Amino acid sequence: MLIGPLQVRTQSERRLAAIHQSGPCPNAAFSPIHFRRFENCAGAINEGLGKPGKAGNLRAASAVCRALPNFLAENDPPFPVLDCHGSVTDAFLTDCEFYQLLISRRLGGCEPLQAMQRNIQIATEGTYNLLRRNAGNLYLAGSMKRVLICVLGALAVVAAVIIYLLFRPDIGARVFFGVDPSPVEISFKDTYDVPAADKKTVAIVAAARLFLDSLDDSQRQAAIYRFTDNAQRSNWSNFPEGMVPRGGIKLGSLTNAQRANLDKLLRELLSEYGVKYITNQLAAEDLLIPEDLFGIMKYGSDHYYAAFLGEPSTTKPWMFQFGGHHLAINVTVFGPLVSFSPMLTGGQPLHLRLGGDDIFIVQRETAAAQAFMDSLTDEQKSQAVRAERPIDLLLGPGKHGAMVAPEGIKGGDLTAMQRALLLDVIDARLSFMNIDDHAEKMKAVVAEIEDTYFGWWGRQGALGAAYFRVTSPSMVIEYAAQDGEDAVDHAHSMYRELDNDYGTAWIGAE
Repeated sequence: MLIGPLQVRTQSERRLAAIHQSGPCPNAAFSPIHFRRFENCAGAINEGLGKPGKAGNLRAASAVCRALPNFLAENDPPFPVLDCHGSVTDAFLTDCEFYQLLISRRLGGCEPLQAMQRNIQIATEGTYNLLRRNAGNLYLAGSMKRVLICVLGALAVVAAVIIYLLFRPDIGARVFFGVDPSPVEISFKDTYDVPAADKKTVAIVAAARLFLDSLDDSQRQAAIYRFTDNAQRSNWSNFPEGMVPRGGIKLGSLTNAQRANLDKLLRELLSEYGVKYITNQLAAEDLLIPEDLFGIMKYGSDHYYAAFLGEPSTTKPWMFQFGGHHLAINVTVFGPLVSFSPMLTGGQPLHLRLGGDDIFIVQRETAAAQAFMDSLTDEQKSQAVRAERPIDLLLGPGKHGAMVAPEGIKGGDLTAMQRALLLDVIDARLSFMNIDDHAEKMKAVVAEIEDTYFGWWGRQGALGAAYFRVTSPSMVIEYAAQDGEDAVDHAHSMYRELDNDYGTAWIGAE
């Protein structure tokens, strides 16, 4: 802040009160050589500050200002040592005014000092006027410099955070996307009363063992976890590897023979439709950024994993997992009983050309949902449609044990034809399962259809542009369009059995 002449003079008067009173011209204390050196110092002030508009001149003024007290302290002990701290403006004007008053008022009878006083007068007045004119520019320049420093500092911090997140994308997934890496909390029974396996389970176990036996020791060790490993049990996501590190044996590390054995296992567990869906989904994944993004974000079908929790068995419970970006097949086997919950599918892009055919991966489930909506009357649609914009998954990754309230139109309020269309919506999702387990599950679906609800969020008439949900007493099916209501090329689909997620109805402790 620029200080005024009155304030300067008041400060100077206080200093003068402490000066040595030794007559009009204390030559003994202030010899002619000192006069010349002091006058040279004043000339330097005048020279340094006599050129307006140059920041270098102000820096020179500061240097001269700080030199004056040191000069007097070394050569003339009776004179006080002045404190020349603070801003350039405050320090220079205060000290120069002081010396001007010192010469003109206390040593007025000394001609050399009177001549020197005139030089200082010129320097002081010129500098004071210069600084007054440039005070605004100086303040603005200083402010801009501080702002620039702050901006550069903030950019440096942001850059550091971005670099850190590039190398730790899993942290970014937690912070920005709410990914919950916490293991599911499942308490297990001490012993299991596993029913006798049926023919289908025997075939599944045989295919699983064939695949595991084709692995070498290190691969087998990577593929098999303890059955009670809840961290691996919930280690799946719609995000790619990197953002959510996977466990198990990597698809890209398998030989052709090992991959063929894995395909046999998938064909035993899933239906022909389910296998084709996964084939299309992996092909779509390969249309994204090939290989690794910056060596960190891992896209492509090679970055999918297979894992086992427990050894495949007809007499003990075990679990098989297969998945990666947009895919999580979690199959718990308990003798003749098989749970496919939780199951995540979807993909990006959803439209692709494969084997000469144009494919829309989610055609079946989205077309079934639209057909059901088209069958409703206006009054029924007013119950089914919950909002004009789509929402995101409510029971996606990390939501084990969560519940959602039934919303939309109830199966009991539908006609027989409409209920059949609602069953088609459910069947489109459950058709992932092998024929035996699909038929068993559909029995429960039909039994609960009167108490099953269908809700719709988003625009109608464009396949894959909305969110829809089917909620029954025992399960939830969700389809969630991603990237906005106008996008139809990216989706996440979920299936959860509310009473048997991860097979907890069979393996969970009371």
